[in-house]
Amino acid sequence: MNKPRNWQGKNIPGNEKEARVFAGNNRIAAEGVNLHKRHQRPRKSGEKGQMVTFPAPFSASNVKLFCTACNKGVRIRHSGSGRDKTRACSSCGGKL
Repeated sequence: MNKPRNWQGKNIPGNEKEARVFAGNNRIAAEGVNLHKRHQRPRKSGEKGQMVTFPAPFSASNVKLFCTACNKGVRIRHSGSGRDKTRACSSCGGKL
């Protein structure tokens, strides 16, 4: 499976491990990207409330696939035709 690389917005550390894909909304939630904070109330008496940090979903259009040959996030192109169609790196031509 290819690693996504976020290329827009804040909290852009580099290669992320894909966490969740929301295909219906065309959004992705990846670890370490688009971090939001939420206040969590205490559930039991004597327990303290806390701030919870979580990765919020962002648009899939802000993601490039990571090419291991180029060692960077790249655009893709399609090579082949019919059932033999594959994704390829646009800069080096290697398979993704």
